[in-house]
Amino acid sequence: MKIINDNEELYLFKNVNEFLINFQNQETFTFKTSGTTSKPKEIFLTKNQLLLSAQNTIDFLKIKSNDILLLCLDIAFIGAKMQIIRCLNANASLLLSQPQAEKIVNITHKIDFASYVPLQLKKIIESNNGINFLNNHKAILIGGANINEELIINIENLQVPVYQTFGMTETASHFAIKLLNTENKTDYYQTFPSVEIGKDENNCIKIKSNITNNEWTQTTDIVEILDNQRFKWIGRNDFIINSGGIKINPEVLEKEITKIFIQNDIKIPFLISSIKDNLLGESLVLVIESKKSDELENKINNSLNNNLQKYYRPKKIVFITNIPFNLNGKIQRNNIKAMIS
Repeated sequence: MKIINDNEELYLFKNVNEFLINFQNQETFTFKTSGTTSKPKEIFLTKNQLLLSAQNTIDFLKIKSNDILLLCLDIAFIGAKMQIIRCLNANASLLLSQPQAEKIVNITHKIDFASYVPLQLKKIIESNNGINFLNNHKAILIGGANINEELIINIENLQVPVYQTFGMTETASHFAIKLLNTENKTDYYQTFPSVEIGKDENNCIKIKSNITNNEWTQTTDIVEILDNQRFKWIGRNDFIINSGGIKINPEVLEKEITKIFIQNDIKIPFLISSIKDNLLGESLVLVIESKKSDELENKINNSLNNNLQKYYRPKKIVFITNIPFNLNGKIQRNNIKAMIS
């Protein structure tokens, strides 16, 4: 394995080198979950589990020893560490970069495979020469957070294959992949061959593979299973809002609202949350990242009232300065809920 550090990012090199030394000398590793739905917890994984996960991606992408993998993720998270292990296992080269889009697009070195979080990819696409930069990759993995409809439209215009990943810390990164663009794109995730999937009583996916020591690992992700290796993701059971007996998945509703906003030329970051309601139990709240504006609020209300059934229309619009994300690019929904309540 070769490390390419053209920009002399010494702290990145130090962190990667420290992890490599630990990886050679340890058999068990501690990771923290992202804390999207609860407090971060510690997960223990063996070296063998990490190597098996890395090999799945190597085999799928056909990574060779003469390939160059970009590392531009926060090394505190498992996604970055898995990129290092893939590179190590394939005896490929690892190119180091800071995570900022403006740093990434200025890389002049060849890149074959990269892994980005959605916010990074969005900013790269919007950068000067960003699309040409991305199209020179062989393939791109995107994960760590949900991808909104606007970004998906931009991804569909790229020539390079972009794969959305599905997994979690407990499964040593992703165990399934969905192709978002090109003529072969799908609307479902395909699991790796060694993975077995099922559902619990809440329609949440569970998985079993050699990476989980052939034991079932339960998630809170609601899915529709198509067959023994394909499924569609619906949303997180943790985020379900019960408003007057109507169970609403905010992530599904956000997709619908994004389509409505695009049709009505409304370009603002937003999400669906809720507050306690004495009558309904919970009532829907549309959280907007923008300065408060009566004109904007009226435009939003008109567009939603004309296109959504009444049960799915937010009862209130809240304007905030910034939607909070964690370091992995996931929306901190619990923080927002506490903020607006």
